[in-house]
Amino acid sequence: MKKIIDWICVFFSTTGFSGILVARLGNGGGGGTAGSILALFAQYLMYYLEVPVIWQMVAIVASFLLGLAVIGRAEKYLVARGGGRKWNSVSRKSYEVDHDLNQTNIDEVHGQFIAGLPVFLFLNHLKEPQVQALLAFAFFFFRWFDTQKPLGIRKLEKKFPGAFGVMIDDTVAGVLAGLALGIVLLTVLFM
Repeated sequence: MKKIIDWICVFFSTTGFSGILVARLGNGGGGGTAGSILALFAQYLMYYLEVPVIWQMVAIVASFLLGLAVIGRAEKYLVARGGGRKWNSVSRKSYEVDHDLNQTNIDEVHGQFIAGLPVFLFLNHLKEPQVQALLAFAFFFFRWFDTQKPLGIRKLEKKFPGAFGVMIDDTVAGVLAGLALGIVLLTVLFM
């Protein structure tokens, strides 16, 4: 039973094993980008299915809570099996569990959902090509804030241990990306 629960946690923390697959195909990285792309596709799907904005908000809250629930156990399992890697880790012995493996990408899904939220808040004022372009902007803004970690985002990840630290830096990166997208969105609306 313990192994089944471990695998369920790994499944959700790596967004359907996408973080593991991409890491295995490349040189260990790319899991975060894979999670962001999957979230972007989910956002496009929500748009085309005309899912009410409240469900986008539910997805944001649910992805945060799911991340808190599964990341710690999943990362411990991955590290114990030798499959957990960070870009800057020298060996498994020097790695601190619960500190954002490359394969863990539920946090990027969460951040991307936040970054794209302004589009869904103003859907009634946008045409389809604008929605497509703005969601793509949300993706690029989020990936920039997530990888560069400006404005103290990196300190947040280190300040809070465990799954909360893993999730909070992407939450803040998503909020900052959403604010940047909001500026672009206002420009589109008032031009």
